[in-house]
Amino acid sequence: TALSNNSTLTYSSPKNHKHGSSDFSSFAPPNHAFPTEADWLHQIDSYLLQHLDDSSFSIPDWAHVFSMSESTLLRTVKRLTGLTPIQYLNQFRMQIAKSWLEEGRMASISQIASAVGYQDARSFSRRFKAHFGKLPSEIRGPI
Repeated sequence: TALSNNSTLTYSSPKNHKHGSSDFSSFAPPNHAFPTEADWLHQIDSYLLQHLDDSSFSIPDWAHVFSMSESTLLRTVKRLTGLTPIQYLNQFRMQIAKSWLEEGRMASISQIASAVGYQDARSFSRRFKAHFGKLPSEIRGPI
């Protein structure tokens, strides 16, 4: 998965989607019998990427999509990644934001904050600095 190894992220901008949409048919639940746990994590990453800009995204939504209880989602994600689902989501968002900043993908930090699910650029910048030890403006590449 994007977060379980140290490779460079190559995600593109999130696709437009309707907030609150319940069309999750492209995501197979974990009992779909994926060949490996890595395949299941890849499905999670794909789902998170498609909902990256949704600031109202919740753990109950995530559990519902993957046809599991919140406690099962918590145990499974924790076992596979060492992180809770909310920690995994936050790390996922931060890694994508960092990648986009380094690439100069968007014109402003506010745009990147919004694209990774933050309604407020200030809270995004604080969380980013706490995660990476630098402000987004210190990481930003050429536009």
